[in-house]
Amino acid sequence: MATSAFASNGECTKLLLTVSHSGINPNPQPEHFSFLTCHPSSGDHPRAHDACLELERAQGNFGKLQAKDGPCAKIYAPVFATAVGAWKGRMVSWRHLYGNRCEMELATGSVFAFRHFLDRASSTARSSGLP
Repeated sequence: MATSAFASNGECTKLLLTVSHSGINPNPQPEHFSFLTCHPSSGDHPRAHDACLELERAQGNFGKLQAKDGPCAKIYAPVFATAVGAWKGRMVSWRHLYGNRCEMELATGSVFAFRHFLDRASSTARSSGLP
């Protein structure tokens, strides 16, 4: 059964993206999240189309997202960015620690540009089909 979550070649692209302020905790609980589906772009991500284009340019490799230049305050307020799910049928599990949210946003562009709070996460995760 085909759904909008599948590309024309049948490869699923559906990701759960989270942002966590870590402090000194190496395994913090996510505070912000978004669901991103590409091919076609959808989900509750506010910039789904741009995020999917940026991931397409990076061939689904979060470590190869095109970083932007810009100023960030030299304040250490560490955040973890994570992505789990599938990119064109390939399983994805990615996590990176940034010095602060500004550094993360410059490094990841539109992909982690969201501020959905976790109080919706459990009900949305169940309806999205992600564990």
